[in-house]
Amino acid sequence: YGDEHRGLCLEFTRTDSNDLGKWDHCMPVLYCDELPSFQPLELEDSKSVTKVLTSKGRFWEYEQEWRILSYEGNKAFPFPGDLTGVVFGFAMPQDHRDQVTALLGDSVQYYDTSRSTRYYALDVTSITA
Repeated sequence: YGDEHRGLCLEFTRTDSNDLGKWDHCMPVLYCDELPSFQPLELEDSKSVTKVLTSKGRFWEYEQEWRILSYEGNKAFPFPGDLTGVVFGFAMPQDHRDQVTALLGDSVQYYDTSRSTRYYALDVTSITA
């Protein structure tokens, strides 16, 4: 949700026929207790780089994330699958939310987040129209 929860998260449908279904593009995040490490000489080894880019602290395991890796440089690319949902960070300004909903209309499901009162986690709830 980036930028101290002022951002958003996009939800896509994963199928065998889109980029999200290709294991060389989209991989589940590995949640671990220790930071992955590699030596500079291992930058040529795509497995070492992939491990670093798809690892995250176990604390975040509840998010069940997937990551898309692209080695084509810093450029825009089309959505990897059908956009099905938008999760708003709890600190996202209302005018930004309004811009997103005006752009996407009823074509996706919207979700709100809030800080959990019991856990180090976010609660996600569906926004009904």
